[in-house]
Amino acid sequence: MPTKNHLLLLFFCCVTSYSFAQTNKTKDSTNHTPTAADTLAARNHSDTLKKHKVVSFGPASFDFNLDKGKSGKQNFYIINRKDKAYQVNLTVKDFMRDSVGNILFYDAGTTKNSAANWITLDKTYLEVPPGKIGTVVVTVNVPDSVNTDQMKWAMIVADVPSENLPPHKSGNITTILENKIKVGSHVYVNFPGLSKELKMLSFKPNTDSTYQIAIKNVGGAQIRCNVSIEVASQLTGEKKTFTEEDVPLFPEQIRLLQFKLPKGSFPVGKYTLVALADALDDDVPLEAAQLEVELK
Repeated sequence: MPTKNHLLLLFFCCVTSYSFAQTNKTKDSTNHTPTAADTLAARNHSDTLKKHKVVSFGPASFDFNLDKGKSGKQNFYIINRKDKAYQVNLTVKDFMRDSVGNILFYDAGTTKNSAANWITLDKTYLEVPPGKIGTVVVTVNVPDSVNTDQMKWAMIVADVPSENLPPHKSGNITTILENKIKVGSHVYVNFPGLSKELKMLSFKPNTDSTYQIAIKNVGGAQIRCNVSIEVASQLTGEKKTFTEEDVPLFPEQIRLLQFKLPKGSFPVGKYTLVALADALDDDVPLEAAQLEVELK
């Protein structure tokens, strides 16, 4: 079993995570060279931050679409708009999501679908001067012999050296806080022909006003879906819908979603509740389940 590292993905007001539409997808490539357009995209984005002394990291995720024995390259950017140099340490970690969507970190190469050992960074430490852009080349090399039934993934973690915040005094006690920042960028490796399939495992009441939907990704590709409950009065036909959007699931992952119906929003009576899981893909059928309940 992998050993979980207690890392936190923290975003502070001085850190912004962003993505570039033109630089976050790579097709099969063995000789891809980052272009001037990549850096220009980062530079154009940084112009919008001139009035704010922030540091930006991006893209927030990488999609590498590769086959066995292929490789691809993309750029990771650190844009420094602060008044002083910014030091960043970079590592590659495995990660998983638990049943409620929390991210758990593990040592590189210790999880079933890890891509961490395929990833190399051209530098793992850099110091970005004020007003400058730091660039790290991210290379993914897929081995010749690998199971391609499911996607693989990992995370690049940018670890910024800690800074002491101004002391806080309360009576005779002075507290010195240490500001630690970690920012993660997801790396997804997708293979040709990955299947997409979503299943609703259950739909049941937890309490009088809370209902749980369990869904599972039984395909080989990541799915991002919308999950909702439609509440319809059997007397009047009036309907209300409650939706949780953009729920990500890795292959084999189960997600448990809790929906709490607001008290006082429904008159006493009988209702039909329909749970829907929509993968937002024409090739993936909707999953649905239904309950007949009496709300009091």
